[in-house]
Amino acid sequence: MMAGDVIRPLRGAIGLALRPPSLVAWLVVLSMATGLRAFRTRPNIDIEPLASIWLGLLMFVGPALISAIIIFALSRTLLDDAAGYGRPLYGRFVGLYVLAVIVVEFLSFAGTIAVFSSGPSETLLVYGSPFVGSLASIAVFPLFVRCFATAAGIEEPRLGSVWSFVFDQGKWVYFWYAVCSFGFNLLGPFTFVNLLPAGEGNDLPGNLIQSAIAATAQILRSMLDIVAVKMVATGWQEDVEVFA
Repeated sequence: MMAGDVIRPLRGAIGLALRPPSLVAWLVVLSMATGLRAFRTRPNIDIEPLASIWLGLLMFVGPALISAIIIFALSRTLLDDAAGYGRPLYGRFVGLYVLAVIVVEFLSFAGTIAVFSSGPSETLLVYGSPFVGSLASIAVFPLFVRCFATAAGIEEPRLGSVWSFVFDQGKWVYFWYAVCSFGFNLLGPFTFVNLLPAGEGNDLPGNLIQSAIAATAQILRSMLDIVAVKMVATGWQEDVEVFA
């Protein structure tokens, strides 16, 4: 194993992240995260129970829909040089994306319940949910790889082959995906607790810093998904050529 083999997927992801479509996507995610965080940390106001339910549903469905659009747009712009690139496989894309979101939400919910039901320490109260969320994101990595491929119209490889790839040729892509998931997800609460002035973490500067961390995490993970597609999809160039 050479050091270049380890670092190549990260270098490829960073190169993709600096392209204009990725930077636009980063700004969209930053704006969305900033608005959601500002709304969630607003002073308590009286809302009718039914309205509160609909508002909570909107705050879940809205970001999920925007994220799906971002995945689709990045696939159509950053994978357009692929052999096999063509008409989007809309049905598969929607099905895989919905499945990935459901799995992430279920694992995050179950893990958070487990953490908070065991008499958590102060550290777990701060980092427990982000840690569990990172595990959930890592678990669905192959699903998101297929999401990007189907949005680009690439029929092969199927999901089973992607799972095999993750633990073979794609192990270093998966490694960096895990590093980004854990690193950025834990960096957000660490910044809130340790680096921002007390009581100012939810003010605009602190909000922007934490939202920028979240946006960077999402875009880098997406770029690693694209790197994985470039490495595993049938008919593509070797990754050495793609990311040289």
